[in-house]
This record gives sequence, structure tokens and C-alpha cells, in this order.
Amino acid sequence: MRSLTLLFPTLLLAGCLLSCSASPRAYENPTSPPAATVRRPSIFGVWRVVAIETAGGGRLVPPTSGRPVELEFAAPVDGQARVNGYAGVNRFGGPYSHSLGEGDVGVLLIGSLAATRMAGPEDAMRFEDALLDALGRARTIAFDGREAAIDTGDERIVIAR
Repeated sequence: MRSLTLLFPTLLLAGCLLSCSASPRAYENPTSPPAATVRRPSIFGVWRVVAIETAGGGRLVPPTSGRPVELEFAAPVDGQARVNGYAGVNRFGGPYSHSLGEGDVGVLLIGSLAATRMAGPEDAMRFEDALLDALGRARTIAFDGREAAIDTGDERIVIAR
């Protein structure tokens, strides 16, 4: 019995020493992180609309009065994803689909948007109409750090976190 009580701690110590001395193969190349730590961009969350840029070099910015113009891309619930937001005068919402392709560019399609129909200042209404029209023609989204650009083919909606 005494030999068994001495053998067990010896085996336990030997096993610990062997496992601690083994070098992990996942970190042989210190310049490339393990694949699990590479973060892909996410569309989910609240984005502030910075500007609508046209192919001809024009730039339409949200009115500075009032609250910020925002989009919120919600994660899918029961397979349905929704975008909601404030366009400058009215709130809006509708379905969307997104799939991230290679790199930081993905497909973004936004379905029919419904909006409240309150009237507001002319500049805010003009921006709101342009934004809702452009969102309805969205084709892709490209991420660049804390910013992203929704591309319609004719325009880009620049958004930021």
C-alpha cells in the first residue's frame, strides 16, 4: 500500500513536467496570429451617416441641426434582418440582407423601406429623400476600420461608428 501512495504523486509530477515542457505548434511563426484571432468586420450596430457622395464628385452632408442621422443594422431574428434609423426628419425601417465576401467588402441589399411622413426643414427633407433613395439601391458595403461605404453604383453613403 505504501508503494502505491508514493507511485501516484510521482506519476502525477512526471505527467505535469512532460505537458509543461511541450512547445505548442500553433505559435511557431510569431508573425502570423492564430486564425481564431482575425476579426472580420461586422455590419451589426448603430452607424452615423457622414455623407452621400456622388460619382460626379458631389457631396451631400446631413443637416447639422437636430439629432444625428443614423442607421442601425440589427442581427437576424428568425432569419429576418432589419435596418432601422433616423433620416433627418423621419424614422424608417425595413428588411436587409448582407453577406461578407472576400476581404472587407460584402453584398448589401435593402428591401422596401417604410418611413413616418412628418414634414421638416427643406434641407433636412432633401437629405432624407436622397438617403432613403440611395439605401433602396444599395449593392455593396466596404469596411475601413470604424467607417464603411455603402455603394449604389452611382453614389456612396459614408457611415461611421
